[in-house]
Amino acid sequence: ATWKMAEAEAKAKASDSIIADVAFTAGASVGSVVSDLVDNGMLHGGQAMSFVSKAVALQGLGRLAARKTLLNTSDGGESSAVVVSPLILKMLHACEITTKGRVWVVCAPSDQGKSAASEFIIHGEHSLRPDRSLKIDATNWKDFCADCAEGVLYCPQLARSLSVHLCNALASLAPVDVDDSDPSFLEKIGNWIDRLSCLALDQVNFDEHRPITIYGPTSIEVPVDGATHKSSPILIIDDFNEVTEANKGFVKELFRDAAKLGVVVFILTRDQDWETTLIQFNGGSKIKPLIGNVHNRDYDGTGVFDEVPVWNTMDWSVTQLRELIRPMCLK
Repeated sequence: ATWKMAEAEAKAKASDSIIADVAFTAGASVGSVVSDLVDNGMLHGGQAMSFVSKAVALQGLGRLAARKTLLNTSDGGESSAVVVSPLILKMLHACEITTKGRVWVVCAPSDQGKSAASEFIIHGEHSLRPDRSLKIDATNWKDFCADCAEGVLYCPQLARSLSVHLCNALASLAPVDVDDSDPSFLEKIGNWIDRLSCLALDQVNFDEHRPITIYGPTSIEVPVDGATHKSSPILIIDDFNEVTEANKGFVKELFRDAAKLGVVVFILTRDQDWETTLIQFNGGSKIKPLIGNVHNRDYDGTGVFDEVPVWNTMDWSVTQLRELIRPMCLK
């Protein structure tokens, strides 16, 4: 029985690899590949439909990454300008010094502007804005993989390997489109595409004509010449507050996949004990506290962080708070 379970898991992982290749390899045709696999006896009946659903979902995920999408959000895209908060400065600094994939954990109270800072990082007017990015709101998600795959991507089959799927979508070149040469093929996936259209209610894409700007006297010091510093793809997980075994398992996979594929990840939460637990998964090597988010002496984001983090709240200065309320005072 154990051998059969291992064999089934191996086949499932092999299937995921094939699907990822179909979804992200230039020139691949979902329809033709599925037909070949069916003809060769590798897929049967419902398996073919499952394969198609996953391949189409991954292509959709790649397009969302290319559009720098905010996912599962009800209030994103409302800001046209922001004050440069301490969190914005620290997150930009982390992007600047990260040359390989890494997970940065961010711990701050609900009123510190975590969501606004996240949106500015991927939609703001600055030279470190990534070419591909995703921000996912994980509020009340006790199983990130299942909740995201089912409730946001509408493809439960993606849950098992969601971490690598997200990182592949962010690290990939532009994904190819679904083969639309066969009307029957489109008819079969019509229901899935109809459900995918519902994403428009909960997503905000980047508008290159209306990037988020800053106001107030504070300037952002980042590399001026974008050609000399290519920003890594970014994944931001906001409100990752639910402490569950499923969420622990997801992060343990995520830091490995992000490191392998060169993705910078920010995990934002308000629970200090939870963030401390996350850092300990990798011994402070690939998962670290955001620079400036802890009081630990001499911590600069380099080297291994093997201490117990002493979190701070990254409080706003008086000048920053004055600029924050200035628009309201002028109304």
